[in-house]
Amino acid sequence: MQLNIKKLSPALFRGAVVATLLFACVSAGTARADDTWTQTSQADFESGTLFHLDTSSSPGDVKLARAGGGNYAYALRGKNFRYFWRYDASTDSWTSLALAPATVGCGGALAMVGASYYASGTLTSSAHDAGYAADFGTISWTATAPAGTSVKFQLASNTDNSTWSFVGPDGASGTYYTSSGQAIWSGHDGDRYLKYKAYLATADTGKTPVLYDISITCAPQIVLPAVATGAATLVEETTATLHGTVTGDGGEACQYRFEYGTVSGNYTADTGWDGSKTTGQSFSVGVTGLAKGTRCYFRAQAKNSSGTGSGTGLNFLTKPEPPVLPVAVGGMILEVNKAQVLAPWLCLFLVVSLAAGGIAVRLTRKAG
Repeated sequence: MQLNIKKLSPALFRGAVVATLLFACVSAGTARADDTWTQTSQADFESGTLFHLDTSSSPGDVKLARAGGGNYAYALRGKNFRYFWRYDASTDSWTSLALAPATVGCGGALAMVGASYYASGTLTSSAHDAGYAADFGTISWTATAPAGTSVKFQLASNTDNSTWSFVGPDGASGTYYTSSGQAIWSGHDGDRYLKYKAYLATADTGKTPVLYDISITCAPQIVLPAVATGAATLVEETTATLHGTVTGDGGEACQYRFEYGTVSGNYTADTGWDGSKTTGQSFSVGVTGLAKGTRCYFRAQAKNSSGTGSGTGLNFLTKPEPPVLPVAVGGMILEVNKAQVLAPWLCLFLVVSLAAGGIAVRLTRKAG
């Protein structure tokens, strides 16, 4: 993303570009289409504030402004006249000031008085919305700083776009970023809004540093994912299907799995990490080898580069061993396993056939 800053003047920000702020947003993980933020309108540029800075001599470059007097040239009329005049270059006009002292020569010499630079000046950017909780990388800039001059920076960030405290690379208010490419203090990570403040200074008011551009890198902050556990379906004697949903991917696509076991809170098995899901996407895994007639406890999990998030634990009961249906025929008991009966009518056919032959038939449930 790119932000241009223009010079503050009586007509507000009419004039040349002062500096370019480049936000190179690089995602640490799956890239997102909304990671690029570009500002190009004049309304965007006019939101910064410059103090004692100027770009009129070299548009696009930020430097210290002159303290005053640079628009005037002074002259004696000449030809033995002592009239002393001032020329204002900004209005293209002459003003008669006074007679020069008799001791001053009456030649026609011109003298341009060059104004000195201010000893210091600042450029404070407008607030920049990254659009997400950001991890900030480095701050870099291009500048020239003659001997006795300096260019340095501080940064301020927050989540409310209201509270601004400018600090240096160690989080202190009295320190500054003085070398291009420095790592940004980690205390800014997780914030969404950012400002920078450039400080230009000189010990020799005949010299000025010049700032050409500045860039700051950032990426969406990766946080722990959030996941919801869904109810199990297709529960049989030894199998079931488990369900879950990624409710928050934490900034990048997540893998998923299920943990399960036969004791609440003690998960002794899992389905293994798989897939790639983002916020709002659901997933399911079939599990096998479960014990019959046993209560199973399980939970869904999602994992990204920040760590693993777990859902609430749920449980289900697998189906028990199918019952045995004993058939009493006289003094002999015939046991018919329900699981081996191919259809309900077959069992009914057996009972009816035996009864038709004059044999008493009694269906009982086997003890245990």
